[in-house]
Amino acid sequence: MPITFPDFANRHFFWITACGEVPSAGQDLVKWMKAEKDKTAPITTSRGTGYVTIMLGGRSGNHIHFDVLSPEMVSRKIKGEAKSTLDDIQNSVSRLWGKEVEVNLKGGFGANLEELPDSGIVRSLRFQTKMGNVAIKLDGARLSIEGAPVQKLSWWALPKENIQITLETELIKAVLSENYLTSAVDTLEQAFGVFVLPKAKNESK
Repeated sequence: MPITFPDFANRHFFWITACGEVPSAGQDLVKWMKAEKDKTAPITTSRGTGYVTIMLGGRSGNHIHFDVLSPEMVSRKIKGEAKSTLDDIQNSVSRLWGKEVEVNLKGGFGANLEELPDSGIVRSLRFQTKMGNVAIKLDGARLSIEGAPVQKLSWWALPKENIQITLETELIKAVLSENYLTSAVDTLEQAFGVFVLPKAKNESK
């Protein structure tokens, strides 16, 4: 079965990066990975055309890297670099099928300030104070989390009360299979529902 790419049905979710290594890669596989060129291709999602990039080899020789972008995150540069097809990417992934990979995940989310609960992490930290004519605002922070797969949460405020959130996991071991990327997205979306938006509001709209 081919690998399944994120559909971006959750309107708060915008991108995911999976970056790591294939520790069990033998000499022949490393040689092949080093020879592989980076590939970028369009994907169809529920929000329009997104893009996926796969990079293999790297300095270690067994490096594996996925970037998957929602339509809103796609730039002209990405579109210009998209010289491959999904079949090209699937063919590359198939050579690594069933291999255990060790990766760090990062995912990007967005929400409007009014959506966030008053008692939530972001809203409780964001403040503004004045000293005479001087105003001081906290418009972003980077937090560490213990005891959960997601170990870092970063947020920053944008114009019109929009908030961008990045979640990062600890090193995760997983077998490269059909649900590899969608399972990674599930991990990040669950953390977003716990730490940023209540699960009842974290819906696909």
